[in-house]
Amino acid sequence: MLPAAERDQWVVFSEDREAVVGALRRGECDAILPAAHTFLDDFAEFLHQHRILEQFGQFPDHRTRESIPGFFFCTTLLYLPLFRLQHLADIEGVLFRSPFILRLLGFNARQIAEGFYASTGPRPFTAEALGDFFAEVPPETLVEQQLVLLSHLHRQFPEVFAYGVYAMDCMTVAAPPGRLGLPAARFVLCILSVQVGKSAVPILWSYAPETGEGTGDISLGRALVAQARQVLTPRDIAFLLIDRGFLDGAWLAEQAQLGTKIIIGLKEDMHAYRDVVGLSRLPDTVWEDVPPPKNHRDPPPVRQVALFPQIESWDACSVPLTGLVVRDRYPSGEELFQAYVTPEAFADGASFYHEQRRRWDAEECYMALARYWNVNDLPPLRLGLARALVHFALVAYLLLSLFRWQNHAEGPLASLPRALIPEVELAVYAGHAFALLTASEIVTILLDHADAWHHNRARLLAALRLSERRLDTS
Repeated sequence: MLPAAERDQWVVFSEDREAVVGALRRGECDAILPAAHTFLDDFAEFLHQHRILEQFGQFPDHRTRESIPGFFFCTTLLYLPLFRLQHLADIEGVLFRSPFILRLLGFNARQIAEGFYASTGPRPFTAEALGDFFAEVPPETLVEQQLVLLSHLHRQFPEVFAYGVYAMDCMTVAAPPGRLGLPAARFVLCILSVQVGKSAVPILWSYAPETGEGTGDISLGRALVAQARQVLTPRDIAFLLIDRGFLDGAWLAEQAQLGTKIIIGLKEDMHAYRDVVGLSRLPDTVWEDVPPPKNHRDPPPVRQVALFPQIESWDACSVPLTGLVVRDRYPSGEELFQAYVTPEAFADGASFYHEQRRRWDAEECYMALARYWNVNDLPPLRLGLARALVHFALVAYLLLSLFRWQNHAEGPLASLPRALIPEVELAVYAGHAFALLTASEIVTILLDHADAWHHNRARLLAALRLSERRLDTS
């Protein structure tokens, strides 16, 4: 998790039932906190089991003066979106409430309240310290760290990536301006996702200014796929579904030669679009009925598709293409067309259309990120912090999706399940040790050693009241 030399500087809090019970018998206790076992506890155990949190142990620190290691900031932001928290100020009162989660993250309530280093005095973990840390993190660091994590996940879950269906798209993220002249934070996010079960899950992403050189979808997409290929094997990226903004014939041919089949939409102002749609107007065109789209217009159109193999009129692409035209015919007589191409051969238009429609799984993923994960609803933030919040929201979405996939959960990931097991244990802290005990165990020890508890009554009550106030979210 952290380098040994760095861990040696810490006040170490370890789980030690014998030490805690011994302290209780002597009338010594620093805190008693809830230890509910919930869905999130199982998720934390999943992270621990697959050594995922260790990947944050080497997160670069761009501050001139280091205090709390970056590992703690990373793990905190990882859990922030799982609790649907939009403001960093909510962390201290909401996030640090489950000792079970905290111990798997690598720290606990006493460290948060009192500080981390024994030799230098208290340096509390606060929202302000977290914001200052990530404000200095450049986007290149986030990309590098995501590649490290992706490499680890690729080793842990190779079956998720092998012969996969991938999708890529860009979205603009914005945080509004704030007080004291804080400018709006805007950037473009290019996301590569993979099909996991019946859902698309983001696995790698990059950042760029909203405008400027080299920030078009084509440039961003090329760079992102090249970075992904540093980790993924040639057999992994079997199919790639991309939007019209990534249209590049030479790049499409290059990817096909690497073994990746691509489906891409054509823009209406392209010669290839006009050629394919023109072919569909010939009288011998064979149209196949497919299910109508989920359309806000009533009544919906009749949707049909037509397949055109071996298209060679696109000079920019050196491999033959298969074309698909999608036609929507409305009762009013209006006709709307869409066109797609791929190097892949299909036996019929319906099969091509079915594969193309899988891109909507990625669209559902992006909608869930915007609606439930606050990616497009950020509060006023410094640019570096805005990027970090989005980054760890995507990381959390990825990890939680893998957790659900491992547990055979179905459907797109939106909100989190409720707690599955009621509270039955309490986390008891004494010195540098803690343990999970039931209420009956604690009361039994108290009654059996009432004299010691009575002797230390004032100090015990002060410690317990202090821990209760730290959990007060009002």
